[in-house]
Amino acid sequence: MLFKEKFKSNSKIFLDGGNGSEIAKLGGEMTPAFSALATITAPDIVTKVHENFIDAGCDLITANTFSTTRHNLNSINRGNETKEFIVRSVDIAKKAIKNKGKENIVGIAGSLSNFFSLKENEFVPDLKYIPSFREEENNYKEAAKILKEEGVDVLILEMLLDIDHSKILLNSVLETGLPVWVGLS
Repeated sequence: MLFKEKFKSNSKIFLDGGNGSEIAKLGGEMTPAFSALATITAPDIVTKVHENFIDAGCDLITANTFSTTRHNLNSINRGNETKEFIVRSVDIAKKAIKNKGKENIVGIAGSLSNFFSLKENEFVPDLKYIPSFREEENNYKEAAKILKEEGVDVLILEMLLDIDHSKILLNSVLETGLPVWVGLS
C-alpha cells in the first residue's frame, strides 16, 4: 500500500526507532548536537541506519533532524548551516528509500525536539545554547518550514520535556499544515 493511503487509513504504521543511538552504534560522530553532524561527516552510516529500519519493515523512517534547529547547531558552531543540515538529512532518507526500492511505500518523518544541546560529557543542557523564547520559536518555524519544503510526510516532535517549550514547538510546527505526532518524555 502507498504510504499516503496507509496514513489516511486505519492501518497500523510502523515507525523506526532511535536514529541517534543506531548512528552512534555504527560509528557516527556524536556531539552536543547529538547525531546531527553525522549527516555531514558520515552520510553512509545515516543511510545504512535508514535502510536497516526499512529492512525491518518500517513504514515511516525519520530524517536525522532531531537536533538540527539553529540553536542546537550553534553548539557545534554550525547554526548558519541549518538549512543544509535539514536538506541533506531528508535527501539521505530519500536515498535510503530509493536504494530499497520503496518509493511511495515508505514515508519520511521530519523530527524536531525541544531537547537542548548538552554540556560535554554531562546529561544536562548547556545554558549557553538555550535561546530566548522568541529565538526558539523562530528556530522551530525555520526548521519546520524547511522540512515541509523538502517533502516530509509528517512531523514528529520527540522527547518533549516541559510544557512551556513544548507549546512553543507544537504551535510553531502546526503552522505548516502537516500532520504532527507528539512524543512526550
